[in-house]
Amino acid sequence: MQGLFLSGFGLTGRRPCLNFGVIFWSIAAVITGIIAAVFVAMKYSPKRRAARFEKNLAGIKKELGDIRFFTVGTVPADFERGIAAMKKARWIDAADFFKKGLGKTSGLQQAVRFNFIGICCYLGRRVNEAPGNFLKAARLAHESGDLEGEGAALGNLGLVYLACGEIDKAQEYHLEALEVDRETGNLQGVAGDLGRLGFIRQAKGELDAALEYHQEALKIDRETANQHGVANDLGRIGLAYQTRGELDKAQEYYKQALEVATDARYRQGMADILGNIGMVHKERGEHSEALRYLLTALRLFMETRAEAKVVNTLKNLHILYRQMGREDFTKGCKKHETDMSNLNRLIRLMEKLDREQARAGATS
Repeated sequence: MQGLFLSGFGLTGRRPCLNFGVIFWSIAAVITGIIAAVFVAMKYSPKRRAARFEKNLAGIKKELGDIRFFTVGTVPADFERGIAAMKKARWIDAADFFKKGLGKTSGLQQAVRFNFIGICCYLGRRVNEAPGNFLKAARLAHESGDLEGEGAALGNLGLVYLACGEIDKAQEYHLEALEVDRETGNLQGVAGDLGRLGFIRQAKGELDAALEYHQEALKIDRETANQHGVANDLGRIGLAYQTRGELDKAQEYYKQALEVATDARYRQGMADILGNIGMVHKERGEHSEALRYLLTALRLFMETRAEAKVVNTLKNLHILYRQMGREDFTKGCKKHETDMSNLNRLIRLMEKLDREQARAGATS
């Protein structure tokens, strides 16, 4: 994920594809921004327990973006605890809760758990453990005849490979997911697949083809009133134009994306887009504006506990401060990429510098 974001995942590469250390990219939403396609085992009883479970799951969906879920049976206590841990961004604890019931379940219920474990491993920065869990989830869902669950797991698998920079594998699994989602008529899944396939074409430098995918995804998301998806699609289109060097056009789409994300209270999308806008200002040499947008994005990523995106933002700030000749902040950003303790103190210092520069600009 980890240099550009598009509402969720990132990877690394170089132009003419994408300069991942310099631009954000919103792939939707992991909290790395993962656009998590999740299928959930739910049969609510009693009412109070069901309401709590539903509320926690809704909170996760709001933060992560495009989550897909399905009802397949009961909700045991360990599963509820896993969802509660996810709500608090305790990803590894959540994965452990989901693992506990693996030996007591089979078929689709087991597929559900493997899918959640994969998501938690990704968000908990144990990315190497995620693909195996998604593969098991896809296989079990397929064997159980649940094509929607299979499509969800395949989509997640493609996202993880995209985040790791394995473009060909990512494309393979997203194409499989697209086929399944079209077969089941899952329009939200189709739009997500198209958006990520467009992103892959963009990473390969095929910008015209990428824009076609993004525009098709945008059309579907608008028709289905999927505001998170609309924000992601507009952000991806903006990024394609930014990669082309058409910065004014990129800014136009980012502005639209930010308005949609703000109206939808989609904080993860807002942070991604603000980061992208910051990088446009950086490319123009407008360091003060770039700093302001990147710091706002960093705050939002901190609030949503999107650790991978916090790290990416610090890397972009590292580069920006080096260009500004502020080696003190350059070293601070580099340190906190691996150690986030006392990061709030560093952010306050960076925000103080931003205010000082703003006052200096106003009086000059």
